[in-house]
Amino acid sequence: MNSALTDEHVDQYLARIGVERSAVAVDHDGLAVLQYAHLTTVPFTNIDVYDKLPVTTSLDWSLPAVLQGRGGWCFVLNGAFAALLDGLGFRVTCMGALVVNDKPSPMEDHLCIRVDLDRPWLVDVGFGESFTRPLPLDSNDPVDDVAAGRRFRLVRSDDGRYELESEKHVDGEPYWRTDYRFTTHPRELADLSDASDYLMTSGLSWTEKRFSTRLTDDGRVTLLHDRIKFTPRCGDERVVALNDETAWEAARQRHLPTPT
Repeated sequence: MNSALTDEHVDQYLARIGVERSAVAVDHDGLAVLQYAHLTTVPFTNIDVYDKLPVTTSLDWSLPAVLQGRGGWCFVLNGAFAALLDGLGFRVTCMGALVVNDKPSPMEDHLCIRVDLDRPWLVDVGFGESFTRPLPLDSNDPVDDVAAGRRFRLVRSDDGRYELESEKHVDGEPYWRTDYRFTTHPRELADLSDASDYLMTSGLSWTEKRFSTRLTDDGRVTLLHDRIKFTPRCGDERVVALNDETAWEAARQRHLPTPT
């Protein structure tokens, strides 16, 4: 892709996620630093969608949403992050994916990123509680993701499709759950506009209850419609009820603040 970010935008973006430009090399380690920094500073959230703002897949929307601290969903976060990576000199390809759930979408409804370095990598900063470091596209070996607290793997089928799988447990027994399916066919942000519009008007969970979540250095914080949830890497989850709008906004400002 051709980056639409100026050098000034790149510097602002790096400042937003707390990364020094001089510390970012165009290699796997640099990519991993950027992905983790993004996940811990920019929330994955549906608040703009819930508030019925005119969310689009355009960088004209996505970049301010990130720089101003609102965050967003996959089209916003991965769209902006792909442009940042491209502006830093990474070889980036945007890809469409189909999220696997009880009510599948009739179209590709997720945006993810391929980055080609010494080998191809899958990167994603817009899928909530997912992997926190680049995953190799040329291997199906499980990757132990300490920050996420579980293992992930990519499985490629004979027809060239990939499945992102995460390891879950039921009654102490592990199993692999498919999170989304994708191909490496390049997509432009505009190609996913119909999916974005569909999700904003389909009556699915994106529009019913607001949420905001981000990774932390010791786990994850998730703000839901009427409560906030703290999930440490080790130890018990803690949930605090939020009984009114004042309490909800105070929790947002404390744990998912907008930068000044």
